[in-house]
Amino acid sequence: MRIVIDLQGAQTESRFRGIGRYSLSIAKAIAQNRNDHEILIALSGLFPDTIEPIRAAFDGLL
Repeated sequence: MRIVIDLQGAQTESRFRGIGRYSLSIAKAIAQNRNDHEILIALSGLFPDTIEPIRAAFDGLL
């Protein structure tokens, strides 16, 4: 199964609290327990300065 996770909530100011932290944490947990599923992360180009830190968070997981 292909699972796409939209992490735009982790790109706004919420990335330091609330939904941003939660969405990043749950996405990492899903990636760690993916078994045979394909996980894709969707990010917004409107927040280019946040893309690399999120990519780094998934380094080695995806």
